[in-house]
Formats: sequence, structure tokens, C-alpha cells
Amino acid sequence: MLYQVGAYQDRDLYLKKSLKTVEEMESRILKILEVSRMEKTDRKAERDPQAGTFSDPPGEL
Repeated sequence: MLYQVGAYQDRDLYLKKSLKTVEEMESRILKILEVSRMEKTDRKAERDPQAGTFSDPPGEL
């Protein structure tokens, strides 16, 4: 790669594409982690009635 010979002549192009791919993957992973945290909070609220959130849907008392 250092000498930009053969398949590595376009290394700058592929490095840019690789960086974009890694950034997209990072964004997706962060979104997955955010959803996971939200779900964890929801599960905790269902188990802990003192958390201020009720697990029963409205109107079903």
C-alpha cells in the first residue's frame, strides 16, 4: 500500500470508502445501544412500581 502498486493504486479511494463504512457502522451501533438503554429503562419501570411508571395500560384498573 505504501508504494501504491497494483491493486493498491486507488488506496486513497478505498480508505475514504472504508472510513465512511466505519462511520455508518458506528452510527448504527450507537442507535442500537440507545434503544437497548431505553428498553432496559422500560423493563425496570415495569418491575419497580415506585419508579413512577405504571405497567397497566390506561383504563384497565
